[in-house]
Amino acid sequence: MGTETKMIILKKVEKNVYKICQNLPIILKNEATKKIKKIVKLDSNEEIRLLSYFFYCSLPPKQQKKISLSLIIDLGTANLWLWAALEIFDDLLDDEDNRDELPIGIFAFCTFEETINKIIKDNGMLRELWQNKKQAMLNANLYERKYLRGQKRKRPDFSKLSDRSFLHVFGPIILLNKINYSTKNLIKSLEKYLTIRQKLDDIYDCQTDLAKGHLNYANWLQSQLSYNEYRNKIIRLKKSWLQEMKSAEDKIQPFFLKTFFSKISATIVENLDSSTKL
Repeated sequence: MGTETKMIILKKVEKNVYKICQNLPIILKNEATKKIKKIVKLDSNEEIRLLSYFFYCSLPPKQQKKISLSLIIDLGTANLWLWAALEIFDDLLDDEDNRDELPIGIFAFCTFEETINKIIKDNGMLRELWQNKKQAMLNANLYERKYLRGQKRKRPDFSKLSDRSFLHVFGPIILLNKINYSTKNLIKSLEKYLTIRQKLDDIYDCQTDLAKGHLNYANWLQSQLSYNEYRNKIIRLKKSWLQEMKSAEDKIQPFFLKTFFSKISATIVENLDSSTKL
């Protein structure tokens, strides 16, 4: 699949989503279409619509032949609906004034779920993983609302940060299952990666969240240490996070995901460098 195929996938994904929007009642149609257009505009690097395609491109040619173009299009369509839903839900969790978008978020997530269910059908392993990760995301969001708001004396549990965003990478899991490759190591590696990304986001949002009375990994850590201690701690964490990412990559056959993970690693290094500039 080359550049021409990539453009076909992009156009097909957007066509699929807008077609669904066109069949909605007028208000929901207009607002859902507006939301999708916003997500597409923000997706300048195309990683939302083409995440599964980029992953596909990192596979050996022999394995690529086992994956259909229609599957990649369906996964891109699902991911676009998921991003629309989770952006709305995340803003609500952060007390943003976007309650009017809640019906759009519910519809978007239901459409994402319907698409995923059609893809995985009666695959027992994927269905169990899908249910577990969906419930884990809901549980993580509920935990955030109940236990990461206001002043809490008990140390919050930050061990499951990846649960909030794991569904974003469900497409690659489906592709590996399609070619009969064990996903166990990949799941663990992606969980490590997503946890690190969430901690980086927490560092960036440290003061903003604190002003709202929202506890996150960074401002909780900051509340326990002096400024210099906090800064030194972040610098040490940077080194350990890089080691964790290296370990995650080493546990996956290098030839299999080299392209995909080298892109992730480059992003991680760039973000980690920025995160120490406090």
